[in-house]
Order: sequence, then C-alpha cells, then structure tokens
Amino acid sequence: ESDADQEFLHNLASELSIPIYIQCYDFNVESVAGLSFEDHARNVRYESLERIAAENNYTHIVTAHSRDDQLETVLMRILTGTGIYGLRGIDPVRGRIIRPLLCLSSEEIYGFLRENNIRWREDSTNADLSHPRNRIRHTILPLIRQNFPVDTSIPSLADHARETVGLLDRLTESLPIIRNDEGAML
Repeated sequence: ESDADQEFLHNLASELSIPIYIQCYDFNVESVAGLSFEDHARNVRYESLERIAAENNYTHIVTAHSRDDQLETVLMRILTGTGIYGLRGIDPVRGRIIRPLLCLSSEEIYGFLRENNIRWREDSTNADLSHPRNRIRHTILPLIRQNFPVDTSIPSLADHARETVGLLDRLTESLPIIRNDEGAML
C-alpha cells in the first residue's frame, strides 16, 4: 500500500511541477524500545521534514492537521491523563512547522477536495480500531457528538490551554533564578 501511495504522490508532484522527497524506512527493523509504532513514525517523519527543510533552506514545514485531529488529540490526552501542557493539543505553530488547516474540519477539507476534483489517498490504517486514536475517532466521538458540542468545545479548550501555558511561560521567564550554595535552582 505504501508503494502505491508513493507512486500516487510522485505522479501528483510531477503533474504540479513541485519537488518531492521520498524516504524509505523499515520500522520493523529500526524500532525504538519504549515508543509505540505511531510515536516512532511521527518522530521519524518530523526529523525527516526538519532535515529536508534545513538542506533546502525552506523556512516553513506545512502539515494538513485538521480541527478533527486537534479534537482527537486533546480527547485522547484527557482520557489517558494530562496536565495543562497536554491540553494544548496540536500547536498551530511550532518552530518552522505551521498547521494552517487546524481551523477546518476534516469534512470541510474533503468537501473542498471533492468540489475541486482533487484526488487524494486514504491510509487504510485509519480504520484499524486497534489504534487508540482510531477508536476515539470511529467509536467514542460519534457517541459524544450526539450529546455534546465537542467540535467547538474541545478545540476551544486547547486554545485556552495554549494561552494559559504561554502566560505561565512568560511569567516564569521573568522571574529571577534563585540558587542554593551548591548552585542548584530553588
């Protein structure tokens, strides 16, 4: 399936005359102890994107995370345990990474693609309920959506958490650092 994804993207990039960077990585051979497959794959993707950006003097890396991704991330963190930093969800900007589609639902994005006859590929693992995020997406969220306005309330919670964390960070940066006689921070 990933070979077909690669061919699809290669053809699309060629059609649009845009550069494409392809990296093959064997996650079965190069796994990391203590990291889930999903976490490890995400780390590899972002490391690759940062390397490609640096090598090509790109100032930004743009991802297609949607409001649904934000909702799922925050809900998953709530259900597994998190603090204020985890409630921030997916940051719209982190370094050179920007996520301009966080304000749009997945359905709005798919609607745009359909209206403009733009082809896309679906990752079949998105339907695999053995992954916690997919269980939230396909099982838990439909039930919650019947009774609660989570499509607006949870992204709003993430926005408020991000504002609070930003304020806390600015406040702590302005505090003097106090050290004991051994030089340890107090």
